[in-house]
Amino acid sequence: MELRFKITAREIFVFSVNNYYRSVSGIVSVLCTIAALIFIVFNRERIGIKVADLLFMVILLVAVGQVFIMRQRAARQAANPVSSQEMFFKISSDGIRVRQGKETGNVTWDQVLRVKKISGIFMLYLSRNQAYLIPERAFRGAGKQRFLQLIEKNVPAKKRKGIKI
Repeated sequence: MELRFKITAREIFVFSVNNYYRSVSGIVSVLCTIAALIFIVFNRERIGIKVADLLFMVILLVAVGQVFIMRQRAARQAANPVSSQEMFFKISSDGIRVRQGKETGNVTWDQVLRVKKISGIFMLYLSRNQAYLIPERAFRGAGKQRFLQLIEKNVPAKKRKGIKI
């Protein structure tokens, strides 16, 4: 099976957000935000309404700011002349062959750590923070079903998340 497509800023953003909020720093960030909000709610009278409102605004700015930074980073990466080039995938029982510009790579199925599907994007993880992104829009005809069959055949069920075959 052969696929060709360009990765969009939205797809990079979805991957980045998913990776960040599943990491230790992302989880700690969410827990700290929740703890700070709880502190403000239960201590509003003691610290004063103006200070509580200011703290709330700072927390909101930090939380939204992180997402905004990820969106900007994704837009820059999608606009980068190297990473914005069309990607060519050849997927078979032997593995995955990828080409983007002058760069090529071969991955065997046992090198795939896990496969996820989020927001119409298949993520084939090669390491904790590195994955091939394959959007559903890249498939034509029965291509998606053939891809899912290859995933089912070559990737153990415990390594597939959100994939219905």
